[in-house]
Amino acid sequence: MNASWPGSKRRVIGTLRGEFVRILGLHQEYPAQLVEQAVTQALEYGCLHLDGIKLCLRQLMHPALAIAALDLTERPQLGIAIELPDLQRYDQLLVAGR
Repeated sequence: MNASWPGSKRRVIGTLRGEFVRILGLHQEYPAQLVEQAVTQALEYGCLHLDGIKLCLRQLMHPALAIAALDLTERPQLGIAIELPDLQRYDQLLVAGR
């Protein structure tokens, strides 16, 4: 580490180095391929820190069960009918507000 750097930069690098060592320590608990997948996933999510990688590891090890779509063809009364708004009304408000 460069001794001429300000103390704040040295602290940041020290923190990052410690975080990196803890991330490497995950190899003691998990297979290397799984750690690599979790790191790649964390990079994609923009959360490259120990907690983010651990979360990705848990998700990889215990994926959520797929939820089947609810089929209401036999019971249409249970469905929800949503009336879509008339978007032309918003256009009228825009014109009126000018």
